[in-house]
Amino acid sequence: MIELNKNRGSSNGRTVAFEAINLGPIPSPLANLSNISVARRSLILAFKLKAYYMTYPTVNKSSVLKDVLDKIKQTGIPDKFTNAHMKTIGFSSSNDFPAIAALKFVGFLDGSGVPTQRYKEYRGANGQKILAQGIKEGYSDLFTVYPDADVKDNESLIHFFATKTNVGNVAQKSMVATFKALSSMADFEASGISATADNLLPAIENTSKVAVVKTKSIPSVNINIELQIPPTNDPEVYKNFFEAMKKYLLTD
Repeated sequence: MIELNKNRGSSNGRTVAFEAINLGPIPSPLANLSNISVARRSLILAFKLKAYYMTYPTVNKSSVLKDVLDKIKQTGIPDKFTNAHMKTIGFSSSNDFPAIAALKFVGFLDGSGVPTQRYKEYRGANGQKILAQGIKEGYSDLFTVYPDADVKDNESLIHFFATKTNVGNVAQKSMVATFKALSSMADFEASGISATADNLLPAIENTSKVAVVKTKSIPSVNINIELQIPPTNDPEVYKNFFEAMKKYLLTD
């Protein structure tokens, strides 16, 4: 049994916080930590739990994501995208601030909140494509299971998050709502990363039509000819043989 109290650690820019959490029996990947001091153990757990229980952004008020992304295009680039910055651009509710975690998850901000190159590129004409790339990268394991995750039904998405996290049903639904809110503002077709059946069908139909035309207009005929040369040490025999092949078989 391990109990942590107000310890915090981070990995790859994603923060894992522990506050009066009784973890119960130690999962096998963590069992070797039982003899480490509590101070060190809490920091190591922050990294190990990140691998054991995947975390995904949950924005309870998912509609705020669209407003925040719109503001990114309309306002300047801050040194750091923090709660204080959000207040300056019109987001003062505590329900708005989780949007920062979502921006980090799709690679718009680094771990300390500094805007990345992707953040800057999103402000350009191809913003929806850039967002789709960030979503694809952040939710890479989801797209591995469902290549068409951006159009997948809620039930399938909830099942995925249930198997990847240890949170309850309410949080799982919030994860789905956050993912869908982000996806609704992205252009997966322009980014070339959505492989739904509807996208693939036209290509298959076009390929079939081309094949039919070629088959009808240009019939294919193959003729196999076998020639044998008797064993000999005379090079003139081979020379004459290949000259005859060139003259009678290899000309148009």
